Amino acid sequence: MEQHMLNNNLGLITVRQVAEDDFNHALVTDLIIDNRVTTSNKGTAYLFPLYLYPEPKDAPVLLPLDSLLQPIQQKTANIDPKILKKLEATFGKNISPEDFFYYVYAVLYSLTYRKTYAPFLKIDYPRIPFTADPQVFDGMARLGERLKDLHLL
Repeated sequence: MEQHMLNNNLGLITVRQVAEDDFNHALVTDLIIDNRVTTSNKGTAYLFPLYLYPEPKDAPVLLPLDSLLQPIQQKTANIDPKILKKLEATFGKNISPEDFFYYVYAVLYSLTYRKTYAPFLKIDYPRIPFTADPQVFDGMARLGERLKDLHLL
């Protein structure tokens, strides 16, 4: 996973299980992480990068006009296209990978979410409920972006 974080990227860090009483194991990063970055005593941290970059040996590049710049690698969103298409059909507009990421980050910080899904958060990866209301989605995405900005300083 580290090759994906060497370029301009964001990553969601979480754990698979929580042994403690409260889920508070969601972080954002723009750097490579250590697998013990969270405080959970139930295992290691997992990194979910927003974008995936090709392996260096297979990396197609776009040559920039200025030959002094590094070649730019093509990236792909690390989001199931079926989920994005379903959200776009529901909302009647395009959803950027960043807005999707920010929405997820905001949900993971919601106290209502943490209380409602507490039993499930103790045994498996966080599952994200999606709203059918585009205004709620946009509002949560903006809150998630603000949280990301605060957490990354």
